[in-house]
Amino acid sequence: MDSQKNTSHKDTSLKHLQFIENQNNCALCGSVLEIHVESLLEDSTIKEEAYCPHCQLKTRVKHHKCH
Repeated sequence: MDSQKNTSHKDTSLKHLQFIENQNNCALCGSVLEIHVESLLEDSTIKEEAYCPHCQLKTRVKHHKCH
């Protein structure tokens, strides 16, 4: 039973590392993304933009609602 918990934890850690890599690196070339964050007070949101300097592409734009 302990080995199942240990394996599950390793799987979760691997998935977490893959998620972090996907969020921080360009899906096309693997370069580290430049991430810019802007607070938009008029509608209580935070705007997040990810940009790949190598591909010269904006790879992500998200608006996060502040609670």
